[in-house]
Amino acid sequence: MKDHMMNLGVLFMVALVALLSPALAGNAAAQDMSRLLRAADAQVPEDCGEYKVTVHTGNAEGAGTDANVYLTITGSNGDTGELALNSSTSPKARPSLDRASRQESRCAKDGYAFKLVKPYNSNDFNANFFERKSDTPFTVYGHDVGEIKSITVRTDNAGAGPAWLLSNIVVGFQEKSLEFPVNQWLEGNSLKTYTPTALDDLTDYTVTIKTGDVTGAGTDANISLEMEGVAPKGTVTIDKFILNGVMTGNVFERNQIDTAVLRRRPLIDNMAKITVSSDDSYSGSAWYLEWIVITYKNRYRETLTKTFQCHRWFEKGSLSAVFVPELPH
Repeated sequence: MKDHMMNLGVLFMVALVALLSPALAGNAAAQDMSRLLRAADAQVPEDCGEYKVTVHTGNAEGAGTDANVYLTITGSNGDTGELALNSSTSPKARPSLDRASRQESRCAKDGYAFKLVKPYNSNDFNANFFERKSDTPFTVYGHDVGEIKSITVRTDNAGAGPAWLLSNIVVGFQEKSLEFPVNQWLEGNSLKTYTPTALDDLTDYTVTIKTGDVTGAGTDANISLEMEGVAPKGTVTIDKFILNGVMTGNVFERNQIDTAVLRRRPLIDNMAKITVSSDDSYSGSAWYLEWIVITYKNRYRETLTKTFQCHRWFEKGSLSAVFVPELPH
């Protein structure tokens, strides 16, 4: 009887170890990764630039991505080389050394340029980055590029859901933060370059849309808006943006008023015109637009309101139109 109970005890312990092994292994991998990144911190050469990078993913159905995302920061003293942002969550992540493209950099070890990307929370190695409506922060070490001029973003179309609605990227360097507005879908093997906008030159636009009260006025189509005007530095254009992507519920229905907020867009001091477009993506997607009102703050923090009287059908053969604001009374 004693032998039988002992055998049962052994079998129980074997089963318990089998159940816990994956979790223990995963925890050990995370601990190994944590040690690796802490060791890498100590190895960062003194002449490297330190960049605080925050990636903002948009709020629309399917906005997040499973693709690999790469970032290059370019400035007056060259560029960082391509930085693999997702690699920080991989057990294979290590400081990257690139002799071919960055030999001249003082941020180097043994003749190799040094690059390191790590997530803001160095213990969160299994985080699912770049999800819908998320902010993903990184600390990046690499070549000191001087005054930042642009960034280049590359995606590789990997994973089950590679398409990505990238809202913007903020890069902090030498006590200065720059925002790079994107607000577009990156699909396939995408390679895009963006220029910065100082945070003081950005504002939020509240767009209120009234669908007419006539038979068949509502639509299920995607509606896009483009805005254009002037600022002290010249003409400013806010590129076409799909309003449906920042709205919830059943929008653009008959006699309905809908509101979309476009956050952190380039500031327009004097709005000259807007362009409204429909993609006619569903059968019966004709739409009757009555009016649009756009409210925002100017650089003096004064609230401006621009009203656009439209009274127009958007349907096959006539899917885009330009409107100018009403003159102040």
